[in-house]
Amino acid sequence: MMKTKTMKWMALLLTAVLSVFAFTGCWWLFEKEAKLKEVQAPKLSAVYDEEYKTYDVYVEGVIENTSDFTIYANVTVVLYDGEGNVLETAYAYLSDIGAGEKWHYCATATSVIEPVSCRLSEMYGYKSY
Repeated sequence: MMKTKTMKWMALLLTAVLSVFAFTGCWWLFEKEAKLKEVQAPKLSAVYDEEYKTYDVYVEGVIENTSDFTIYANVTVVLYDGEGNVLETAYAYLSDIGAGEKWHYCATATSVIEPVSCRLSEMYGYKSY
């Protein structure tokens, strides 16, 4: 009877130790969020479209995947008018950016008011499987 109780406690202890190892020792298996670095600040250009009476907005910049795995990434850029008011948000997406690779992105948007400045508001990536 005592032997059976001891074996149950040992089994429970072993299960606990293996569980802790599985969740802490193998964290890299579940790592998904990428590490990105801005290499070149965003540059804004806007072209007026006479037919639609809007501005076609292009924002170019460069980010680098500093993770050690392939990712897909998203870039979000906020556009401002001459008075500093937010106009629109420009987006760019790309998949399969290898570890250490740089991405020359072009985020696009359409605006009825001409944007004169922009700010990179978000860049994030997740592991590609």
